[in-house]
Amino acid sequence: MNELLEQLKKMVTRINDLETAFYRIKNLVFPTGSGRLSVPKYAGDPTSPVNGDCWYNSSTHKLRVRANGVNTDLH
Repeated sequence: MNELLEQLKKMVTRINDLETAFYRIKNLVFPTGSGRLSVPKYAGDPTSPVNGDCWYNSSTHKLRVRANGVNTDLH
């Protein structure tokens, strides 16, 4: 019986850890809390973007992404 209780305690701890991780990830992806994706805003393109980066260029008013080594506008 004690072994079963210990296993249940471990499961509850693991579930709590997973819940915490979920909310951290959710806040990274949707930091506005409204279910919207917010990207960083820059006056120009970042100096060293890597593939997968996404940003808003406030000078050109374009949403941009780095893909396959090239900065590209998203329309």
